[in-house]
Amino acid sequence: MDRTPRRWQPRRIDVGVDLALLRRARSQFYGRPSDDYLDWLYVRNPAGMPFCHLAMDGDVIAGQYVVIPIDMVARGQSFKACLSLDTFTHEGYRRQGIFKGLAEAVFRDVRAAGCRFTLGFPNARSHHGLVKSLHFEEPFGVYLLVKPLARAALGAGVGRVVPSLLGAVARYSRLKIETPEVVESDWIDRLWGLRRAVTSIGFAKTGTWFRWRFDGNPRVSYRIITATRADGEPAGVLVWSKDERAGRRPAVNLVDLEATGHGVRAALVGALLEKIAGEADFVKAFVAPVSELGRSLLMSGFVPVRRFPFNYRAHSADEDLRPALRATAWSVSGAYADML
Repeated sequence: MDRTPRRWQPRRIDVGVDLALLRRARSQFYGRPSDDYLDWLYVRNPAGMPFCHLAMDGDVIAGQYVVIPIDMVARGQSFKACLSLDTFTHEGYRRQGIFKGLAEAVFRDVRAAGCRFTLGFPNARSHHGLVKSLHFEEPFGVYLLVKPLARAALGAGVGRVVPSLLGAVARYSRLKIETPEVVESDWIDRLWGLRRAVTSIGFAKTGTWFRWRFDGNPRVSYRIITATRADGEPAGVLVWSKDERAGRRPAVNLVDLEATGHGVRAALVGALLEKIAGEADFVKAFVAPVSELGRSLLMSGFVPVRRFPFNYRAHSADEDLRPALRATAWSVSGAYADML
C-alpha cells in the first residue's frame, strides 16, 4: 500500500519563544492543560532547555518529539545526555514519517550540543519504533519490583504491629533516621560527593538536581527519609510517594534511594516500611535488579513482577562509555510517570 503523501513540515522549537505552542501541543495530545508541569520540566530543568521539533501543517500540530538534557556521571566522569519523552503523532497524520523525521531532526541538534546519548523508557507502542527505526539499543530491561506489605494479607491496622527486622538496622548502625519536610542542597551535595566516584552510571544527583526533581515538581508530592551518621555526615536519602490513582489498590512508590552502603539502604528501606505499615498494600520500585539498589531491595524481600524496556542511542563515539552503557547497574530514577 502506498504511503500517505507528506503534508507536514518540521519546525525547530525555541522554548523561550514557543512555550505557548508546546503547551497547546501537550493539551491537544493529552486532552488537558499542564502549564505548571511544562514550566517545571522544560524551563526550570537545571541541565538546560529541551530539544524539540514539531510537525506543522499550517496551524495544525501534526506531531512532536522532545528530549530534555540530563547531567550524568559514570565512575566520576561527568557528561551530558538526554531523556526521551513527550512523543506524539496526530491520528490524522499517521504513516507520514513524523516519528522518525522529528526524532532524527532532534538528534542532530542533540549531537551538535555535545550530548553523548539519549535514554528512553518507552511504552509498548513506541518500543518497536525506537529499536527498528531509530536504532536504539536495548542492553537490558528495567524491572518493577514489588514488596507486599502485612496490610495486604492481614488487613488494615495489623501491619502497624508487625515487627520490622529492617527497621532495627538503623539502631544498630548508629544512624539517625529523620523525615524532614525539606533537605538542604548542601546536605545532598555532601552525600553526592561520597557517591559520585563510585556510581557506575546514573543521574548526577546534586543538591540542585534534587531540589528540582523532587521539591519543584507540581504533579507529585514526595516524602523524604534521611540517614545521618553519628558524626553528622550524610549517609543516605530515600524519596517516596503515594500512588493515589483512582481504582488502584493503595500503594507506595519508592522513587529514589542514594546511600553510602548496603546497611544504610537497608536502614532506609526499613524506616519506610515502618512508616507506611497499615497504609498500603505494597511498595513498588523501578530498578535494574543487579544495581546496588536492586540487590538491596531483593535482599529486603522485593520481588520482580514485570520487565520494562530500557533503551539508549549513542550520538558520538562511545568506546569510553560503552562498558557503562551496557552494564546493568544503572540508577534509573528517571523511569517514573512524573518524568515521562
